[in-house]
Amino acid sequence: WRAIHSYKPNHRSAALRNASWGLTIISEHSQQQTQQQECIKPSPPPSLMSENEVVWEASINDGEPSKTPPPSLMSPPEYKVVWEVSNNDGEPSKTVTISCKREWSPLGSDRFYSLLQNGYYVNDAFFRVVPGFVAQFGISSDVQANELWDVPIEDDPEGVKSNVKGTVSFATAGPNTRTTQLFVNLVDNAQLDSMGFTPLCEVTQNLHALQNLKNPTPQSSDGLDQDMYMSEGGAYIDPYVASGSVSTIASQPSPFPQPLSLPSLTDPCGPAMTSKAPSEFRLRFHTAGGDFMASCSRPRFPAQVDRVYNLARLGYYSDDYVFRVVDDDRLGIVQFGTGGVPSVSNVYNYESVEATPCSVVEPQPSAGVIGQPMESNLRGWLSMSTSSNADTGTTWNATAELFINTRDNPRLDPLLFVPLCYIGEEGMKVVDGFPSFGEVSELGGFGPSLDKLYAEGNDYIRSNASFDGMGLINAVTVEEGD
Repeated sequence: WRAIHSYKPNHRSAALRNASWGLTIISEHSQQQTQQQECIKPSPPPSLMSENEVVWEASINDGEPSKTPPPSLMSPPEYKVVWEVSNNDGEPSKTVTISCKREWSPLGSDRFYSLLQNGYYVNDAFFRVVPGFVAQFGISSDVQANELWDVPIEDDPEGVKSNVKGTVSFATAGPNTRTTQLFVNLVDNAQLDSMGFTPLCEVTQNLHALQNLKNPTPQSSDGLDQDMYMSEGGAYIDPYVASGSVSTIASQPSPFPQPLSLPSLTDPCGPAMTSKAPSEFRLRFHTAGGDFMASCSRPRFPAQVDRVYNLARLGYYSDDYVFRVVDDDRLGIVQFGTGGVPSVSNVYNYESVEATPCSVVEPQPSAGVIGQPMESNLRGWLSMSTSSNADTGTTWNATAELFINTRDNPRLDPLLFVPLCYIGEEGMKVVDGFPSFGEVSELGGFGPSLDKLYAEGNDYIRSNASFDGMGLINAVTVEEGD
C-alpha cells in the first residue's frame, strides 16, 4: 500500500487501515489514462528556461509511451528553502527553513528546485495533516500550473536517506509517479523507506511550526479533496484559507545554493583561502527575516578582509547559527561564525588540535594600515571576534567568528576588535530581529555552549528544543562591482 498518496485523475482509491496507527491510509491504483494525459504537456514560457536545463524521459510503467516533462533545472548539490508558514488565524506567520541535498534524491531534487524557481508553491496549502504522521502539500492554486507540471518523474534509488522526523519526501501514486506533491514527516517514518518515498530535504529550523499546522479534516486522515483542489485551484481552496481552517505557505519559498568547499576551507594555508579580496565588495546575508548587505573595504585591514572574503565565497557562513545575541549595560552585539560543520570549523578554532598556524589571522597595528582612516565599533559595523589565550597571553587570535555591533561599542576599539564592513540602517532592521538565547554558557550565561558548537556543529543546536527558533544565516554571497 501507499501511505502517502498524490492525486491522479481517473484512479480508483482503496482505503486501507494501518493496524498499528489506526489511521485510514489511501492507496491509489491506476485504472486508465484519459485522452488528456496522453497528450504532450505544453512547454513553460521561454522565461522559465535556463542554460542548465535537464530534460528526462519519465516512464510510468503502464504501457504508455514515455512523456517529456517541462524543462527542469538541475538543482545545486545543496540548497536551502525558507518558508513563511501561516495558520491564517490572525497570528504572525512562522519561519521554517529546510535544507536539501541533491545526492539524497537527484531527480526529486531537480524537480523540487525547478518548481520553486517557477513559483509553483506560492500560497500553497497544507491540504492533508495527519498528526503523528505527515503534513502534505504541493497542489497549486493555479489550475494551469497543475496541468503544466502533471508529468511524472522516475523514482530515485531508495535507502540513501531515511524518512526520519523532519525530512521532506515526494508523495506518489505508485512507482514513477512523482509530480509536485510533497510531505513532511512529523515523526520517524522509517517504514516508508522501502515504498518509494525518498527524502530530498530536511527541516532545519522550526519543525515545531509544522507540527502545529491547522488540520482541515480532523475527522479523517484523507485530507481535503485533491481532485477538486487540482481542477479548481484557488476557487476551491480560498474559502478554507479565509475561514482559517487550513495552513498555507504564506510567501514564495526562495531557494538558494548552500555551497561548502571542504577541501579549500580545511586548508587555510592553501591558495583558495589566501586569495586577495577586491578593494571593495559586498556581502549579502540571506536569512529567514530577509537579506541584509555589508559593504567591505580591503585597504584598512587587508589580512582580516581577505579572510572574511574567502570564508564567505567558499560557503563557510552558510547554515551558520547566530549563537550569541547580547544587549546589556556592557555590550550590544550579534555574533556568529562557528560554521556548523566540526570538520571545517575546528580548523578555525584556535584551541583545536586541527588548527594550523594559518588558522589565526596575523595581527596588524591597532590603527590599521598607516594612512587609512580607522573606524570605530559603532552600530552597523561588522568586526572580527578575538579572545584572550591564557596559555600564550595573546589577545589576538581572530580566525572566523564575526560580530555585528548593534549599538555603539567604542570600548572594543583598543582591544583589537577591528571593524571591517558596514551594514546600513535598513539592513540593521534585519539584524535587530535575531532572537537572544542568553549569554554563552562559557561566560556564565544560559545560552548555548561555544565548546559544544565546535564539537558537535549544528546538530547541537537542532537537537536542543530550548534553542528552537535561533537565528540562522542561510547563506552569504559575495557581490562585486556596481
